[in-house]
Amino acid sequence: MKPILIDLGPLSIHSYGLMLAIAFLVGIGFVMRRMARYGVDTTPIADLAIVVLLSAVAGARLMFVLFHLSDYIQRPLDVFVIWKGGLQLYGGLIPAIIAGAVFLRLKRLPLGQVADSVAMAFFLGVFFTRIGCFLNGCCFGHPTDMAWGVRFPAGCAASYFLPGQRLHPTQLYSALAGLATFGLLLALERWSRKPGVIFSAGLVLYGLGRTILDFFRFYEESNVVMRLDSAVINVNQIVSLALIVAGVVMMAMLMRRGGKGLREP
Repeated sequence: MKPILIDLGPLSIHSYGLMLAIAFLVGIGFVMRRMARYGVDTTPIADLAIVVLLSAVAGARLMFVLFHLSDYIQRPLDVFVIWKGGLQLYGGLIPAIIAGAVFLRLKRLPLGQVADSVAMAFFLGVFFTRIGCFLNGCCFGHPTDMAWGVRFPAGCAASYFLPGQRLHPTQLYSALAGLATFGLLLALERWSRKPGVIFSAGLVLYGLGRTILDFFRFYEESNVVMRLDSAVINVNQIVSLALIVAGVVMMAMLMRRGGKGLREP
């Protein structure tokens, strides 16, 4: 684990911020390449990426701050220090989807094709950003006796909550799940070219994966909704179930429409 990759005094490169930047650049490159292949004007794609990124980061940071409000009351300016981590993905997912959909409608870009490409790019982004979480020592798991359990060093969030214990590296679980889901969506695309199918399948797969992985991830009490014996249900798992339902409903609607996909401008 190495939260700060390069320390040059006043200039420090944080691993989480770097991986977030890599995820953004890889994602936008992936989407632009696919849009060019479809014959879609790629000029607005960079603007779309900025709109989605700003919406996602703002929403993800807001959700994290709301669940950790006591940490920021005395230091309100720390709300803007996002390069050290402190984002809750679901807080940014819905604002990003809404902002992206509005942008596509205004620019009259093909909703289904762009949404499918962005969904695939999202899972590539999950792979890179979760590696950043691992290097940063956040988003860690519960204690475990498994051989691959990790003892995080002093100074990171894991050492603050569960010092000296071997923990599930849930960041790496999530990274591998993101990469595997990306592969599944590539395979699904060969089976169905209908615009919107990849996006709706992505909602279902991400919701399923997050629901399962969150049983291994540590959460503070502010995120816990209920306890069922030894199992803990958190806010993100509730949102995950909603994503699964939304994805299934969208998929069913696409199947009923026959050869048509998501409505195009």
